Amino acid sequence: MPQTVCPTCLSPSTFRCTSCLSTSYCSKSCQRTNWSLHKPHCFLIKSSALKPDEDVWNEGVVLWYNTLLNNRPQSDLQTAIDRFTSYTYSLLKHSILSPLQSQRLLFTLYCLIDTQSSYVHLSILALKYTSIVSGIIKELIIEEDEKGNTIKAREYIKVKNRLLGREESEWLRCGDVNSVILERAGYKPIYDSSEMPWILELKKVYPQISDEITALLSSPFNLTNVGEGRMEHDERVKIGDWKEFVIFGSNEGLGLEDSKKVLEEVLPEGTVELCREGGGEVILSRLGGHAKILPHCGPTNLRLTCHLGVKVPVGDCGIKVAGEVLRWKEGGCVVFDDGYEHEVWNETEEERVVLLIRFWNPVVEVSERFQFLEDAKNRKEEDYKVRWHPPVESEGIKGVIEEGRKCGGCRREGGAEVRFNDGFEILCKSCGSITRC
Repeated sequence: MPQTVCPTCLSPSTFRCTSCLSTSYCSKSCQRTNWSLHKPHCFLIKSSALKPDEDVWNEGVVLWYNTLLNNRPQSDLQTAIDRFTSYTYSLLKHSILSPLQSQRLLFTLYCLIDTQSSYVHLSILALKYTSIVSGIIKELIIEEDEKGNTIKAREYIKVKNRLLGREESEWLRCGDVNSVILERAGYKPIYDSSEMPWILELKKVYPQISDEITALLSSPFNLTNVGEGRMEHDERVKIGDWKEFVIFGSNEGLGLEDSKKVLEEVLPEGTVELCREGGGEVILSRLGGHAKILPHCGPTNLRLTCHLGVKVPVGDCGIKVAGEVLRWKEGGCVVFDDGYEHEVWNETEEERVVLLIRFWNPVVEVSERFQFLEDAKNRKEEDYKVRWHPPVESEGIKGVIEEGRKCGGCRREGGAEVRFNDGFEILCKSCGSITRC
């Protein structure tokens, strides 16, 4: 019997709903609390066919692709999702799924999450299938983090650890976790800056660039609001005034030319390249008085972040990383892995300014760096693609769609119609040719 999770409190469950036999609880109290949420699912699971209907899934696939290819009404897309969901309820009656069925269940949950349908209860029910636990938990964590429910997000990590027998930190919830480096000696959320020789050099040269930085900060027009034009996801975690000036990275600002030359001499090898490859940035970060940056996690654990205190007000102003509170000092450095949950606050009347530097995590070997970065980018692209292609027995249709929606015969993009006739086929509206998938 696979491990199951109580949908009410996320504890290990001990008995099943006697009606649908698919939902498990840890206590009668949790079952009563959850009944209003479970009731519609209970009915649908109980009334669904014992054997998943392939025709229902294929109908959904045809509707799905024709809606995306031909700009049909969104109601058609919802109808497709309804077909997928109907198929999924039949799956939940079984304790073991085939690889294709597991992929379909996960795809359906993606659809429900993306459309903000009632997905949490169904997701918890699906955690009994070990092969898709990581995928489901990842989506639930993203949703909770985006809503600011970081405590719930941490709880989901604990659930995954329990179900898969792991010991991952509930604080590490970056978008892409490189698991290879987790077990390496020296890997941790917070680092001692005195152990990094380049930071000692940075502190030495900082007086050379401080005047240029001070001059730039004197004009508010030199800084842009965080979330405008880049890093849009940062917009949702800020409360109050948070501005930046990009020294190295996307949308580099004009200015600090002398400072850039000095920094290039002392920054760790590969830092500027990392920034320009989209893996990090070197910026001036200004947080206004009574502003906050809510708890969040960065995109990857391949890099570390250094904050050099440029202007640090007296009073309640700090950063919390993986539950530990750190304080800045002017001219001092704080170093941490921003893949771990962290938050920032400035409860003073004055602004706080740091020179923020993203650099390669030293546990990553030089020879691995850009392969790891490329792998992370590829995983992100695949995660995106998988949301657009309902899993089917033949992957041919996916290739045709991704090929640019061009007809295999006339090579024109005149529109296409997806049909199912003992297999999927695509009718080109330009030349009338049919591609069997």
